[in-house]
Amino acid sequence: MKMKQEEEPVLIVEDDKDLSTILKHVLGKSHPVKCVHNLKDAEGFLQTHTASHLFLDNNLPDGLGIDFVPWARRNNPSAMIVLMTAHNFKNVKAKALENGADLFIQKPFSMSEIKGIMLQSNRK
Repeated sequence: MKMKQEEEPVLIVEDDKDLSTILKHVLGKSHPVKCVHNLKDAEGFLQTHTASHLFLDNNLPDGLGIDFVPWARRNNPSAMIVLMTAHNFKNVKAKALENGADLFIQKPFSMSEIKGIMLQSNRK
């Protein structure tokens, strides 16, 4: 059974530890944050918790985030899923959105872009 917390955390799935640390620092000022570095750990977390947002890198050591999106959407239907990638191929973006992602952002991105995503989703 999933534990619903008072305020659901933001889940960051990013194998670049420097980037995940920066994201955690920025987002942690206003939200609880959980960082994992592969899909296996993301799946383990989402099997027992819910997340308000999922910032998901596409190229991870154990697979592609784009292929994980449908599972994440089924298991955490209310989360805002943001696929992050250094590759801006139109077919990747289309597939990400088709698979259930809410947004697709290209690396490098600015922290103001991340803050804007959080502000936009908090208004809904």
